[in-house]
Amino acid sequence: MNRDPIGRRLVVSLAQLALVCAVLLQSGCASYEFIGKFVQNDHPMSEFGYGALSDVEDRSKWDKQEGSGESLQQPKPLQKGRRTYVILQIDGGGIMGIAPSRLVHKIEAAIHQRPGMPNARLCDVLSVCSGTSTGAIITGGIAAGVPGEHIADFYYTKGYALFQGEGRLPLAPVFQHVLDREAFQEKLIETIDQHGLYDPSVRMGELDRVPVLSLAAYDLVGKKTVFLRNERREDSPVNTEDIQLIDAISASALSAAVYFGKLLAPEVTMKQVRADGETYLRKGAAFADGGQGTQNSTIELCAIEALRMLQADPGAQVVLISLGCGNEYEARKFSEVIEYNGFDQLSDYLFRNQARSESILLQWMTALDLEDLDNRLHVYRFDWEHDPKKASAFSINEEQRKFLVDTAEEMAARPDFRQLITDLSDSRIPLTQFRRN
Repeated sequence: MNRDPIGRRLVVSLAQLALVCAVLLQSGCASYEFIGKFVQNDHPMSEFGYGALSDVEDRSKWDKQEGSGESLQQPKPLQKGRRTYVILQIDGGGIMGIAPSRLVHKIEAAIHQRPGMPNARLCDVLSVCSGTSTGAIITGGIAAGVPGEHIADFYYTKGYALFQGEGRLPLAPVFQHVLDREAFQEKLIETIDQHGLYDPSVRMGELDRVPVLSLAAYDLVGKKTVFLRNERREDSPVNTEDIQLIDAISASALSAAVYFGKLLAPEVTMKQVRADGETYLRKGAAFADGGQGTQNSTIELCAIEALRMLQADPGAQVVLISLGCGNEYEARKFSEVIEYNGFDQLSDYLFRNQARSESILLQWMTALDLEDLDNRLHVYRFDWEHDPKKASAFSINEEQRKFLVDTAEEMAARPDFRQLITDLSDSRIPLTQFRRN
């Protein structure tokens, strides 16, 4: 047996966690004490000029929310008669993928309203589809030709049952991982086999080059997020074309540390970059979900793909559809943050993945900035405020499943989604797939 005894692994893990907590708490608490004792006088050079923290007596008055009355998500009608390329991007979020999967079904249904396209699949009209973690399951299925209806059904039925973790020990992940990767793979293979256009064993290099499929996965060996594609790029493994689609999806979606465990890929070869720009090859990868690097979204990369298309075809327009799985957009209360100590900040760091919310919002804002610079780019973002009490990425019951379905319906009722559906249904807007030379 090559594995260490369970007891030894448990002791080592607890010791490492205790050491990390001690270091972080010492650093965090020291920093907090310094800030707490700092008195900011109304000095002429002061940037804030509001006095010391102790002067904030009625803290509740600072919790008032003032709305600007503006929205970043206005309907953006597409220009009729202009060649239109469509990009689809989907975040990670476990079983909360129920919501974006239902929007995918509605988008595909809009395509069916176009003359001559009653049985079209999204893979017939998309130029790029990119996903992270659960988004990799959805976009991977789309690239394999699985209709949106069956992707939505997979999440609502099979996915819902799989995320119950039936048959797993209640002490997981001490003795085993919370969820069973093989069970997920089996159902994915079954869905692709029954409803897709390819054999479930299809390799990335055997998929059609359009749409471009790009799945984000974090590699523990290279210490970076890499992209498993059906076309070779600098940020893809050197032998990416040899990777099976089901393995590429698993690398992004079925390798989370606690829930599935890392996925070893000894034959995968990566290009690494040193600080001086020199590149070298390193064989072997260990994938640990698409969100380990905290970005959990590829909006920014898809926006860059859109710019490439517009540069190559100045007469075209690009629609970037970005689907979220619930994120924390709401600001904290000022009165609560005043009381933050090292324990609170450590809890944020370990359990809330605070970098994810920042990264996704920054990527979204970057895409909107690019849209402002070029009116041929139309960015649509559909997401919602994540309340862990109503739905969790890796824990779900019937009430939470209903909540996610209702959430999808609420997003579908938004004016910008209705405008998007209307335009995608309009035959006067020629949908074209972008093909590189």
